[in-house]
Amino acid sequence: MSERKYKFFLNDILKEIKNIEKFTSNIENLNDLEENELVLYAVLKALENIGEAVKHIPEDIKLKYPYHWKEISGLRNIIVHNYWGIDIEIIYDILENEIKDLKNFVEKILENEK
Repeated sequence: MSERKYKFFLNDILKEIKNIEKFTSNIENLNDLEENELVLYAVLKALENIGEAVKHIPEDIKLKYPYHWKEISGLRNIIVHNYWGIDIEIIYDILENEIKDLKNFVEKILENEK
């Protein structure tokens, strides 16, 4: 895969994270997320897109920059195939505790791979 192509997917991840930040700007707690179906749907779609982008990042880049790549792809599969239902508490936890770290990590990769 060309260098440009995998960077496209990393930038797509950042775009989706920015979408999530925008979609959830008025979400203050789990209850807000559960009650706002439109926001929840948009967040799930963005997380699905992030998972799909991760699948296209080459293994050598994933090895060079270890992260929870497999878990991100796995979340995409759960969302797409709705395995055992989607636990909104887990989604909220991801929004509160994981998304910012992923954003910073992807920005670091892009900076290092200039």
